[in-house]
Order: sequence, then C-alpha cells, then structure tokens
Amino acid sequence: MKAVMFTLRPEITPDEQAAVLEQIGSWETVTQVAALDPEAEEPDIRHICYAYVADDADPEALVQRLLGLPEVESAAVPPERRAL
Repeated sequence: MKAVMFTLRPEITPDEQAAVLEQIGSWETVTQVAALDPEAEEPDIRHICYAYVADDADPEALVQRLLGLPEVESAAVPPERRAL
C-alpha cells in the first residue's frame, strides 16, 4: 500500500480539516486518510495528513488531485524506506 503525505493550509480550522479528510476518504482510490497527529502541541504538525491508496492506484495521480484542492498546501509521495 502506497502513502501520500499532504499538508493543509494553516488557516484551515479543525472542523474544516475534518470535512476535507472526509471528502478525500470518499475518493475511490483512497483506502485510508487521517491527520498525522491531530492533538499535537505544534500547530504545523496538526495540519500534516496522510492518505493510503489502493495497490492498483497511482499515488502521483492522488498527489495531483490533492493539489487541486484549495485547502491543500502541499502533497507528495514520501521516499520509500528500506531496512538496512
């Protein structure tokens, strides 16, 4: 399962964030979406989110779709991690 990390704009309220995450979660290729740490003390961390895409979906297509939302500030596929 591939992940996409994205950041919501700082002015997005918690209620707006919940609505945006619900919207993204309803997209056909998204299997899970959530805030990384919605209770974080640091406000910037509360706006970092992730979405998992279905195995047969293109994560770059999700990045582009996310960037089309006015609430999204940035989005990217994180580099693949490998055990040493």
